[in-house]
Amino acid sequence: MKMYFKNLMFIALTVIGSVSATQAQTEYSEYVKEAEQLIKLDQSPIVVGGPSFLPEDGLVNKLKKNLVSNGIKQMMAEYGCRNFACSRVMPDNAPKLYTFVEKTCLNLGIAVPRIYITHDHNLVNCAAGGDMILLGIAFLRQMDQDGVEFVIAHELGHIAQKNVELKKTALMIATSIPGCLDTAYKHVKNFFIPGSAKQSTSIIQDLISAAYSRSLEYDADKKAYKATNNLAGAKKVFEFFHKKEAAADNEQPFQVYIDWRYIQISNIKCLRSHPLPAERLEALSV
Repeated sequence: MKMYFKNLMFIALTVIGSVSATQAQTEYSEYVKEAEQLIKLDQSPIVVGGPSFLPEDGLVNKLKKNLVSNGIKQMMAEYGCRNFACSRVMPDNAPKLYTFVEKTCLNLGIAVPRIYITHDHNLVNCAAGGDMILLGIAFLRQMDQDGVEFVIAHELGHIAQKNVELKKTALMIATSIPGCLDTAYKHVKNFFIPGSAKQSTSIIQDLISAAYSRSLEYDADKKAYKATNNLAGAKKVFEFFHKKEAAADNEQPFQVYIDWRYIQISNIKCLRSHPLPAERLEALSV
């Protein structure tokens, strides 16, 4: 009799678990199903950096397109992507996803940018640049509804920052001036700038660039939270990336030698392009 009740309980829990799993899937499957259907039916995908990927009329748009395209390709390659095709989300092919983006853009006070879904399933991330956001289908699969909506709002927050690529380029040029002067005057006994300036300038440039990048991430988080009031989504996203970083550090830690000991690069805050996930969540909770 006891064994009978145990088996009955096991079956009941299994059924409950299946129902819960189905409900959870339904919760976030709206955007994912639309995205996967779009990828499946798209006979003419757009290639990252291709002619129709971003506008290229005028010098500024050409510059932005090159900066964004090269950055996206580099990021995708780091994830092991080989397929750079993507599909553009429109009101008729992914109405629920497009409507959410449109609503969030209205709250942010910006026009709806181009929305792309990657075809390569290795990209477990999303990105923004110029007048475009790129959503990794593999990332969407691993997020619930709240998580997907927060990360989309975050990428739209970057769009709201306006011309980030040009600002980063200007910052890089400005911080490289001392090194350029060092090279120009190296035959004049380095009178104007010490010989070590070129190397030190490179380090300073990296530190300033990383600090600026972190400030942009904090700002995009705040914009996303203000536009959606979605703290649950932020928690989901930051928890996801925290686990991903921890797993990466355990598998292949990237270390540097400082003060007679090796330190994992992810623990050196001043060298990170993104703040620690816990610090990002804390900044939103204040």
